[in-house]
Amino acid sequence: MHSPRHLYINLDQATGRRTHIETIFEDLTIVPTRVPAIDGRKLDEPDYRKLNPPTPTYQPLTPGEIGCFLSHRRVWQMIADGNEPMVAVFEDDVHLAQDACKWITNFDWVPKGVDFVKLDTHNQPVLLGTETSLPDSHRRLSKIHSEVLNTAGYLISRRCAAQLLQMLSVMEKPVDVQMFAPQYHAFQGMRVMQMWPAICAQNDSVVQSAHFVTTLESSSIRDSHHLRH
Repeated sequence: MHSPRHLYINLDQATGRRTHIETIFEDLTIVPTRVPAIDGRKLDEPDYRKLNPPTPTYQPLTPGEIGCFLSHRRVWQMIADGNEPMVAVFEDDVHLAQDACKWITNFDWVPKGVDFVKLDTHNQPVLLGTETSLPDSHRRLSKIHSEVLNTAGYLISRRCAAQLLQMLSVMEKPVDVQMFAPQYHAFQGMRVMQMWPAICAQNDSVVQSAHFVTTLESSSIRDSHHLRH
């Protein structure tokens, strides 16, 4: 039996968001699997302190940030325990570009050896490396060379999910910060790429903006890297 290839995270009480994302997937003729999100507000104080213990580098996390971190860990556990080599993961308030179906129904376009592809944008500059053109598209892939925010949409390999579970067992920062901050080595030995222009975001105005079809380049970046949204 095959494991699900399309997962979305959704709180039980967030029925409006559930309707929103399931309508998006229905339009794409994709049947996703809902992963019940963990509500950090329902944790008691001992659990809260255990999950976010004070360390020299820790940041006190809000209940929402704890819940988000735990929810992504739940997803990673499902993927690590499953049999799909690559899975698409989305948060329930995501908006998708018009050609998103092309990139999330078939993963054959992902270069061999790539373990994580960030599909989203937070509309903030990101330092990227040499680009790889994707077939029949204006979209490209580049290696990520800076910290990035957001976990609205990504592709993740089974082995990468297992590694994130191991490397991010202690919650010191919000999940997106801890995933990409170099001091946590979450992706050590993994190939991590950014799709640009991105195909999803958590703000519909971003999806409809020029940042979904154009890029921002800076000649001040060295080593042939580019600053892109």
